[in-house]
Amino acid sequence: MSNQTTEWRRIVDRQHDQINQRTNVFLILNGLLLAAASATSLKFLPTVLSIFSAAINVFWLLLGEYSMKRYFYFYETLLESETEIDEQDRIYTQIQNTAPKGLIFGKFKLSSTDFLCTYLPGSMIILWLLVLLIIVIF
Repeated sequence: MSNQTTEWRRIVDRQHDQINQRTNVFLILNGLLLAAASATSLKFLPTVLSIFSAAINVFWLLLGEYSMKRYFYFYETLLESETEIDEQDRIYTQIQNTAPKGLIFGKFKLSSTDFLCTYLPGSMIILWLLVLLIIVIF
């Protein structure tokens, strides 16, 4: 196996790990902020936490988009580099050819990377805006 392919595999694996680590951090942070917003008796604190949390999740969404683009760029480059090695050593190519391509809802396809990088932060933004709306109404 070529050193270049090994290096691309390391880079792709690292990108995937970074996406998972960032998702874990943001989910824990959102859980803590949601608990803090619901546990306080101060009127202004849930409002401040909701605005802060929505802003944090916008950052998560932007970072997720960037991470997803980098991940897919490196993944495609890895697949191209695997064409230069023996067929039995093309692990990522075999995975690409045999693994499910994501959940399909009609014409809508959802991969786990898309979900972690865009749909989950987008859902959290909507959740925090709804919390803010409920706070303002009540």
